[in-house]
Amino acid sequence: MTDEGMPEDTFFDLGPVHILTTSTINQLRELYPQGRFEVRRFRPNIVVETPGETGFVENAWLSHTAAIGHEVLLRVFNPCPRCVMTTLPQADLPQDHGILRTPATTTPTSASTPWSCSKASCCGAMRFEWWTS
Repeated sequence: MTDEGMPEDTFFDLGPVHILTTSTINQLRELYPQGRFEVRRFRPNIVVETPGETGFVENAWLSHTAAIGHEVLLRVFNPCPRCVMTTLPQADLPQDHGILRTPATTTPTSASTPWSCSKASCCGAMRFEWWTS
């Protein structure tokens, strides 16, 4: 949730900015190769290319600040929980409960973080709040 006013007819899962890295998607693909882990299942605002990195690199970003250019600063305040929406069919993507089960059972933050919906998990993605310098 955000304390900021939202334009009518818009929707944010839990925060206005959601960032996902390519290393997280690649890690999930390795853990569950029969699944189709595609960025569109997780609906991030920003995808960060992380060549040479492995695993859930976003987990190390908690309580840090990320910059986009010289003016936008993002405070990393919480892992982004995911719910059953990621498992639903989308265009050519089939329904697949393993998409949620994989991060729920393998992501370091998933075991200790309380979630707002049942069967939610963190897939390495982070929620942010922003300000300009």
